[in-house]
Amino acid sequence: MSIAGASGLWKPHKQHLCLHQRSTGKKAGRRLTTTTPEGKFFFSVCRASSQRREVGVGVRGRKKADTDFDIVVVGAGIIGLTIANRILTTTNLSVAIVDAAQPCAGATGAGQGYLWMGHRNPRQKSWDLANRSKHLWEEFAMDLVASGLDPLSAIGWRNTGSLLVVNSGEEAQRMQAHVEELVGAGVHADYLPASAVREIEPALCLGDGGAALVPGDSQIDAALAVALLCKKNSAFHSQGRYMELLQAPVLQFSRSSTDGSIEVVHTPEHSIQCRRAVVMAAGAWSRSILATVAEEWALPIIPAVKPRKGHLLVLEGLPYLQLKHGLMEFEYTANYNPVQTPQFSHLLDSQEPDHLDFEISSQPTAAGVMHDEDFGVAMTASMDPSGHLLLGSSREFTGFDVGTRNEVLECIMRQASKFLPALADVSLQQAIGSGRVRTGLRPYVPDGTPLIGPVPGVPGLLLATGHEGSGLYLALGTAEMVVGMITGIEGPVNSTPYSPAGRLSF
Repeated sequence: MSIAGASGLWKPHKQHLCLHQRSTGKKAGRRLTTTTPEGKFFFSVCRASSQRREVGVGVRGRKKADTDFDIVVVGAGIIGLTIANRILTTTNLSVAIVDAAQPCAGATGAGQGYLWMGHRNPRQKSWDLANRSKHLWEEFAMDLVASGLDPLSAIGWRNTGSLLVVNSGEEAQRMQAHVEELVGAGVHADYLPASAVREIEPALCLGDGGAALVPGDSQIDAALAVALLCKKNSAFHSQGRYMELLQAPVLQFSRSSTDGSIEVVHTPEHSIQCRRAVVMAAGAWSRSILATVAEEWALPIIPAVKPRKGHLLVLEGLPYLQLKHGLMEFEYTANYNPVQTPQFSHLLDSQEPDHLDFEISSQPTAAGVMHDEDFGVAMTASMDPSGHLLLGSSREFTGFDVGTRNEVLECIMRQASKFLPALADVSLQQAIGSGRVRTGLRPYVPDGTPLIGPVPGVPGLLLATGHEGSGLYLALGTAEMVVGMITGIEGPVNSTPYSPAGRLSF
């Protein structure tokens, strides 16, 4: 059964999307070097063939499995890597990760790295998973300390706290209600008027608005976290329990004639026998991978996941603008409480063929959000460990195009300057000249709840996708949930709200 598209975080040229595997020009078995705070480590990479291949044509009758593992994880983003790590460290099972690109090549590496509860709604379905994930990240940081590592140098861990901000009195009232909800749900949060905010964050100007201060929120460096996870996982390679197949898109699945489970996962160079389960953690690519499978198997197993692009500006050379906390405009919460307001409805529904119910919850109006006919921007700002200012954030549906758009970047700069007046005199040309731009594709689902769990009709196939902009934050909780499903050991978070059942289509 051929797969139209690629696994994991492949970024094909838009003219070849879901048609061709691009030539790598690399030989199989290359040994890559990754530099981490602890030094250099090596891991083996089995690369795809350098010969261009048409995906979905002539792939029947491929060779039998040449290697076998208990679990095959499709996708080497933060979700796939943490699932693999959880399997390796808590069970005796073996794991192979398959990805068409490199780790941290997609949404994970393009994001700001925040681990925040302040912008979340306690009535949201994913609240318990977020709460659990925060606890697991804090445990992860403490384990680093116990092992003699500095969390700051190891994963960029900083307990900065977060400020959810508004710049009008009307919005301030909604903010106070939001803080009350957070406190009622057990989150340490305080509402601060604009004058009090200015004392702790002098660069921030909120007019007659205010902010929700959540001192327990933290930030990490996603690239460092991924490098550390790769190193930890690679330690199991010598035991024969771990393998990474990178630059290796999934081309085909072979199913059992007995129970319909996936027996073999085929890449250009390898066919991997799967003894227990296949975990689809391919982010925004999950839908395209499973679409052809659904047609050929005559099963409704396509997840309602599609790519939603975001831009992030990374600015350097601004010593006069320093932030102690992570900042987020209150309107950004619309992305975590997907109710169709007039300003955001076109972003939520654009090109979406599936008819799914939205979770109804209170949220602010989008009066402060800058938007165009095909994109929206709400301010986020933070400092990375190197002192760079990270500015976002945009939402737009552009398929798999990851190109930058100046109009979106200009909108980000204008929106940020409303809250950070020091940016008012910085032109986009200056900003880009002194920094760089990141773009990434978030795996968006209409109801805002990730798809985590078994796929009906295909025994052993699990989904772990649809985390949108929260993949980094929810990774450890998702990994715990997935491994619990594989081992049959129920975890502390009820998995029912995340079940793919009833949320899939042909």
